[in-house]
Amino acid sequence: MNINGTLIKKRRKSLNITQCELAKKVACTQPVICQIENGNYDHQISLYVVQNICKILLLDIDKVIENEKKVASYEINNIPFCAALCIPEEIQLKLDKYENDLEDKEDVKYFQIIHAAVQLGKKNYSASVDELQRLNYDFYDKKEISLQKMVIMGMLAIDYFAMKKFSISYQYVVETIELTKQMNNSDIENMQFLILYRELDVICSILHLSRDSSYLKKISCRAFYRSIVGIDSQGIDINFDKLNKPNGVFEYWKQFLSENNPLSENDNWLVE
Repeated sequence: MNINGTLIKKRRKSLNITQCELAKKVACTQPVICQIENGNYDHQISLYVVQNICKILLLDIDKVIENEKKVASYEINNIPFCAALCIPEEIQLKLDKYENDLEDKEDVKYFQIIHAAVQLGKKNYSASVDELQRLNYDFYDKKEISLQKMVIMGMLAIDYFAMKKFSISYQYVVETIELTKQMNNSDIENMQFLILYRELDVICSILHLSRDSSYLKKISCRAFYRSIVGIDSQGIDINFDKLNKPNGVFEYWKQFLSENNPLSENDNWLVE
């Protein structure tokens, strides 16, 4: 991996940040920063370290790493699933930029999942279904348990429901929920899946699947609660006293999604 150390050094100095200060923020050592800037590092530099350097110094990673395929892999795999649903136009631009530089099969697979989510976010339901069904049949054994399969099943449920194919949607809702119940709580209780869970909950409520709706609300609330500190650090006002009251976590979760979710029109939420 070729790194443009000169660019890093120039930006660091323009921001009046020492090598030691940058190393502390990046969670590496000062000699590593020195080696990167001088281009004489004698070991494999972690992509995570380079990404942190770029984030702190406000640099574009594709200008720092002089290897388009490495950059493409990193950028695609770091697109949050929820972002593809919330800001599909912006994510589509990123997909277009890096599509031709992907080589690894797993990178291509995740690219297709995000692209399907973008189509869902744009309400191009048929296009989303076409991509998801190819993924469903080409990449996954039906007995496989994985987050990616859960996301695919969940999006198919939402797409088919929007297309008024309610019986098919119902089948995918049931499959999605059964799949999540077989997975580790730490995997499914992730903030990036909240929009997916909310959409599925809307479907469950309309189809009178009260038990499944209750389950989705519970894992959604736990996912939100796990992320409270991270959200608070991003400047969203969180009143921790209210979180301890009945339905407190859920109310904050509902408020957050109502401000960040353009897909759902159902705001009648009750925790069972």
